[in-house]
Amino acid sequence: MRTVRAHAQLDERITRMSEASKVLIRAVNAAIRLGRPGGPRFAFPRSDKEAVMRYVALVGRILFSAIFIIAGAAHFTQAEIGYAAQQGVPFASVIVPASGVMAMAGGLSILVGYHARVGAVLVAVFLVPVTLALHRFWAETDPMMAQLQLAMFLKNVSMLGGALIVSHFGAGPASIDASLHRPTAVARRPHAA
Repeated sequence: MRTVRAHAQLDERITRMSEASKVLIRAVNAAIRLGRPGGPRFAFPRSDKEAVMRYVALVGRILFSAIFIIAGAAHFTQAEIGYAAQQGVPFASVIVPASGVMAMAGGLSILVGYHARVGAVLVAVFLVPVTLALHRFWAETDPMMAQLQLAMFLKNVSMLGGALIVSHFGAGPASIDASLHRPTAVARRPHAA
């Protein structure tokens, strides 16, 4: 008796799951049709989408620039200067603080979105020699250090990619650059003929 009841309950669950699957399949098919040309269109209202993207770009700039501001400040410490000198950087007591200024200036420029393209170029110019001089994973004999230097090298390469993206596209809508180049209400009005 117990197994008959269990089988009946199982059959009922399968039937409910089957019905739920049909509903899910219909929803997926409807979603697929949304993207087809001539199909119904679904989109966020323009103002909501713009608001979301405005803040996504801002958060991205904050996250991207933080490492350059923090690491740039560390370039004024004796530990950073000593490490660079140990790695063979000539005139480390001058070059390391100068590179810190470049990193901080570029990072702050990207953070606030003021001349962010110039700031991104500063960051890129900072990253290329630092990556090649200080993260030479190919020259390491200790496998653990080689892995660490490879990770640092790839981190810098990915940050270089981010800097190149900002140098091309700029800071985005929630920035000083965007507010300086936004057309005024007078400029947006059509001229009377």
